[in-house]
Amino acid sequence: MRRKLIATLGVLSILSLVLLQPQRAAAQIVPPNRNAFSLSIAAFTPSVFTVGLAYPIRPAWDLTFSYAVQSSATTTGSLLAVGGRYHLRVATPGMSAHLAGGVGVSGASITGFGAANASGLFLGGGATLAFSQQIGAYGSATVFALGGGTSTVIDVGIQARLAPQVAGQLGYISFGGRAAPYLGVTIALR
Repeated sequence: MRRKLIATLGVLSILSLVLLQPQRAAAQIVPPNRNAFSLSIAAFTPSVFTVGLAYPIRPAWDLTFSYAVQSSATTTGSLLAVGGRYHLRVATPGMSAHLAGGVGVSGASITGFGAANASGLFLGGGATLAFSQQIGAYGSATVFALGGGTSTVIDVGIQARLAPQVAGQLGYISFGGRAAPYLGVTIALR
């Protein structure tokens, strides 16, 4: 499974170098920067695989999508989040901040989320800070209200540009209090 993931990440990275225009790199779970696609693997037991997408629809608004899946020998858990993100005006150069909200759905049980097969809303916010053209940091916190309970996803990390449209991430994510490091890649869509 991991070989397939690594091969897929490699093919997508090479394809993006050929087809896409340069843009600042983005982060996980939903990339905080606009117009980006991200893939990651977190070192939970068993591992959590995540896909995220942010697509601008207005000058300050993005559509967002994320899907996390965790499989064991007996069950597969998932967390789907679809929503919007509003980018706040920030006076500090190299800094970006946003507020987010939308609909979340959990299928079976995923790390940190007790509610199985539940739906509800999520609210959150985050920020990025560019230290240079090549390196930046990011963080976000999101509260999910699913099936009568709440769970928080906290995501912090650093990103390094590997190519004009591709960045690698090293981060730490907490799903409802259970935390683990992760590795990821983000590809700018244009």
